[in-house]
Amino acid sequence: MIPGTDLIYKCPNCGRNTRRGSIISGNTFGSVLYSDGKQIAPMLPEFPYFIKCEKCKTFYWLNDENKAGEYEGRERFYRLKDESKWKDSDHARFLSSDEYLEAINLKVYKTNDEEQYLRRRLWWAFNDKYRRDDEFVFNENDKDIYESNCIKLIEVLDKNEINDKITCAELYRNIGNYVECKNILETIQEEKYNWIKEILLRECEKNNKKVIMLKG
Repeated sequence: MIPGTDLIYKCPNCGRNTRRGSIISGNTFGSVLYSDGKQIAPMLPEFPYFIKCEKCKTFYWLNDENKAGEYEGRERFYRLKDESKWKDSDHARFLSSDEYLEAINLKVYKTNDEEQYLRRRLWWAFNDKYRRDDEFVFNENDKDIYESNCIKLIEVLDKNEINDKITCAELYRNIGNYVECKNILETIQEEKYNWIKEILLRECEKNNKKVIMLKG
């Protein structure tokens, strides 16, 4: 893995700086892929695109509109209007399930892609509970939130796009609708996806709703 520059973003509300890492190149050696599409790869780290300001608690996107500058290499050269402020910057972090839910309820998204991003991250954040503990059981409130978000995510995905179609099948499996999961999988004819189909169909036969490891 070759690290890239640190990108600096300014909170649109209070002006607090946050830094987000990047990479120039990486690989998937030692990675783990899960049925919900989440991949954990030590040599190909992910970085958040949506955060909550640590100072004023404002949600905002790490996009060009909020970009303040960047840090390059060991020279610690920052292209900022006020270069002294980099020392006070926070590190961008992925949000908790409660924070993603809060952001969704506030409708901080403007596009379908932004809504997909937040709902997918909420889905993953809940599934992380299973990833950490296979015996984990949702309470009734979290179960309702989880299933509602899965249904909403299905609604905003592109059913004509193969990866989204597989995602929809997995979402239906996660909420226990094994019939619809199977129906979607049976419409996928491309041979290169047969291995995924076989795994998910097998989990449906076992009435297993939990996220599972596909490769690792």
